[in-house]
Amino acid sequence: LGPLATGLVLIGGRNRAGKSTFMQILRYLGFGFPRSATLPPAREKHEVEGEMTLETGEDCHFRLQGHSEPVVSYLSGDRSRTLSMQQVYGGLDPFTYQQVFTVSLDELQRLPGEAARSEEERLQAVLLGAGFAEIARLPQLEDEYRKQAMEIGGKYGKPDVHRFKEYFQPIRNGVEEREQALRQVDEYQRKKEEKKECAKKIKDCSGELAALKRKIDRLDLLKSNYEGYERFSQLELRLATAEAETLLSSFPAERLPKVERLRERYEEALGEYRENRDRFEEAIPGGDPAAASKVLLREKEELRRLGLRLSGLRERVRNYRDQQSRWEEEEKELKIEMDQVNEAWQGDFGRVLVLKTDSLEEAELSWRLEAYRKARQELENCERDLAGQEGVIARLAELAGGRKGAAPGERPVVAALNRNVALTILFLLAGAGLFMFHQLLGIGVFAAGLILMAFLLLRDAFHRREEEFYSRQLLEERRRHLAIQERKVALKQELAPLAAEVNKYRQLLDLPEEAPPEVITGYFRRVQELKRAIGRWRATGERLAETRCQVEADLEELRALASRLAPVFPAFTGEDELFAGFEETLRLLELAEKLEASAGRKRAVEEELRPLLAWDAPAGEGDLPVAEALAGFLRQGEKYKELAGFRSEYELIKRQILQSLKTDRGRKAWQDPAGAAVTGDDELFTAFTRLAQAYTSRQELEREYERAQAAATELERQLEALKEEERRLQAELETLATTERLEKAQQQIDRARAGMRPLAEKYAVYSAAAFFLAKMRENFLERARDTLLKDAGKIFAHLTGGRYQQVLPPDDLKKADFKAVMDDGSVAETTEILSRATQEQLFLAVRLSRIKEIPVPLPVILDDSLVNFDRRHLERTMELLKELSGTHQIFVLTCHPHLVETMEAEIPGVQYWRLEEGKFSP
Repeated sequence: LGPLATGLVLIGGRNRAGKSTFMQILRYLGFGFPRSATLPPAREKHEVEGEMTLETGEDCHFRLQGHSEPVVSYLSGDRSRTLSMQQVYGGLDPFTYQQVFTVSLDELQRLPGEAARSEEERLQAVLLGAGFAEIARLPQLEDEYRKQAMEIGGKYGKPDVHRFKEYFQPIRNGVEEREQALRQVDEYQRKKEEKKECAKKIKDCSGELAALKRKIDRLDLLKSNYEGYERFSQLELRLATAEAETLLSSFPAERLPKVERLRERYEEALGEYRENRDRFEEAIPGGDPAAASKVLLREKEELRRLGLRLSGLRERVRNYRDQQSRWEEEEKELKIEMDQVNEAWQGDFGRVLVLKTDSLEEAELSWRLEAYRKARQELENCERDLAGQEGVIARLAELAGGRKGAAPGERPVVAALNRNVALTILFLLAGAGLFMFHQLLGIGVFAAGLILMAFLLLRDAFHRREEEFYSRQLLEERRRHLAIQERKVALKQELAPLAAEVNKYRQLLDLPEEAPPEVITGYFRRVQELKRAIGRWRATGERLAETRCQVEADLEELRALASRLAPVFPAFTGEDELFAGFEETLRLLELAEKLEASAGRKRAVEEELRPLLAWDAPAGEGDLPVAEALAGFLRQGEKYKELAGFRSEYELIKRQILQSLKTDRGRKAWQDPAGAAVTGDDELFTAFTRLAQAYTSRQELEREYERAQAAATELERQLEALKEEERRLQAELETLATTERLEKAQQQIDRARAGMRPLAEKYAVYSAAAFFLAKMRENFLERARDTLLKDAGKIFAHLTGGRYQQVLPPDDLKKADFKAVMDDGSVAETTEILSRATQEQLFLAVRLSRIKEIPVPLPVILDDSLVNFDRRHLERTMELLKELSGTHQIFVLTCHPHLVETMEAEIPGVQYWRLEEGKFSP
């Protein structure tokens, strides 16, 4: 498999293609395969080898065999250098790498299926990091130590309770006995006074040193917050002006968003009004726009009704003119056609209309002309048949071989018979003559003669039969010729009356006698069509007269409306100019209506703005133009925003200073000599302010701090000398107590103390341990809340589109669980109440944050861990993967096409591999 990209590598394949096996290989690549790894069984042993590139850019070769540790070696430079996978993986343990860097659906559950319940604390330690494994045990250890301490010395460690009690009484008795013995010695008393005086000096010096250390702490706190205090003072001066107080107390900030929104609407309405006004004024050059607008809006309803039918009216007038022109043109064409048909008519439509050309006349004419045509055609056919019959008769006579006056076939038969007999006799004689000389040749000639005679006889018989056939056909054709001649005579008799009728129609239609019947029919039909055309022409003329009346009425109505629109309607002379004028007037009406509408919108916004803008206007200034008032209000609003920001910064700096002062060290720093600490925040901040005002510069503060440090050092030296003197005096006192009674008392005290010391040490150790553990746990929770899970919260907020804002650790740190803070501040105490997809997004966010925290950029493997994310959450996840791919190599294993499509659309440069039955292909 390779070469592999350094960023995102997507490996797709169907179920059981080998993706999970490949994830297990990558999961244990740096640690070796454990015997419990969920890998397919090996035929001999598991073996993996490959190459990797380190952070330094050096290439290495690695190899895993069976369950042994991986072996790594350099491929460049000094190859003898030692290198281990533990170094490559930055010392990361297998459990942490598996739970953080290899992410399947199991890892995105509250407790992954492969992790036993006993490993829940370990898993939470991995997810939180930063030594959490030890922190998780702190509550248990704290309880154990506190319990053991209470068994020794109770809750407060008093010496007269529990196990201390058996030693405390002997010590108290011994002390009393020793004091009684010491009182008897004068020297002992004097030394004791000296020791008391020394103890007083120690107390005074300690008090002075404590006061000086509190001063040093105060100066140190002032140094830490000096820059903030300077900024605080500047902001205080800025906020103390009369203008600032007026704006912050009186300015209606809640109106500002609405006014800003209305400003956009007002600017839009004002711009629209000005644009419409300019367009209207441009449309009426040299005229009075106000008067024109008034006239147009007065006649608005009439103009709108006209606008609905203007195009139809104009089209009707145009159609009327066109029809009138066509009607007149048609009249000319009809007269031309009449002249073409018959010039004698001279364009008189009446002469054509009186002609009888109805359907009965046409039917009779058609019948007679058709009968005449058929008779003529049949006569011509008879004449053609007679001509053809004469040719056929001549040919048959020739084939029959007959002669004029002789019986057909008589002489040709005799001649043929004589010729055949002669040839036969000739061959017989020749055969007989040759037989005498050559028998075979003679017989052959004789046989040939017989065959020739038979052939000639058969041929003559065939010719005779053929002549007889042609003779019969000739007789039949002559009879048919006679019948056709008789039919010709009958047709001539039938044709005579039909020709007379046709001549009568020629005379009726003024046609010459030689005009063929086909011309008569066409002429008749042209006259018939001409009559119909003249009738249609007259009907069209009547309709045009009615239309003319309607058109004139409509035009008169338009002229009356135009006269009422005189200020805006242009002069006109014809109908086209009239219609063009109304089109222009309708356009002006549209502009006037837009102008009126935009003016109304502008007035509406102004009416809405006026009560919002009037907040500090003196009497008499409330009627400022809206534009000026709006600009002034927005200027004041910008100043208010700036001052509000100063106020927020002012309060933030104060809170930050107070936060540093409210610690135990800070409160003790302002503690008075009597031991009473400053408790109230205002008192604490006032004390801090008084101290800060005592120094005019940071240099002066630094000098005072150094002087206090030097004085404290000197006091510590003096205190140590006094303590040494006290110890010397104590030793002398102990030396003076040498009587038997004193020795017995001291022995009793020493024996009891010897028995009590181990218990006291144990109590001190257990109590201090419990106190330290509680503080460590408290500090860790604060740090986890503010720092460790801060990045996880940001990632979770990005994945959920801002619905969840923060991730917090659980109260029980042993549980692998988290809290989720929603955008409204409410807290989901456990992930169990979240949806499955939201749980997976939270645990993915925690893992991605841990991946970024771990300094070594190890490969990340995602095995179908995003299948429950919808489109929007998947796209946000792709943005995070795109960012992470800049520092880490990421393997995404999936069998879902929509994940491939989303990654292809959202992340450029992804490397794609196909996995089928354990085999990779690009």
